[in-house]
Amino acid sequence: MLDLVHEGGAALLAIREAMPGATGANTRLAAIAARYREAMPVRITRAADALQSDAPIRTLLAGGEEVVATGDTVVRRRAGAEGLHTRAPVLERAVRRLQLAWQRWRIRGYDDGSQALSRDGV
Repeated sequence: MLDLVHEGGAALLAIREAMPGATGANTRLAAIAARYREAMPVRITRAADALQSDAPIRTLLAGGEEVVATGDTVVRRRAGAEGLHTRAPVLERAVRRLQLAWQRWRIRGYDDGSQALSRDGV
């Protein structure tokens, strides 16, 4: 699925893969990603990982740069070579863990649909 997303003051092309590696396997989708990565970031995620906070998010940037964020670590690659590995500061990681715990508490039961019904069962 392709989507044009506006975050803050910038736009990006979001690709949600039904199967892992679909962007690389599908030549048409890979051509679209290559074409638009020079104009805007192209974010590639798996559709199945929509509710998983630590799922990898791959972002293609201009100039052949690629950023893969998994949880609180970020890996930057240029031309396919492993580059800079960074990790969020301790305070930011602690705040993130609290936010994720709050989100998990709020969406509990939605994976099986039990909480999606209203109070009167309709």
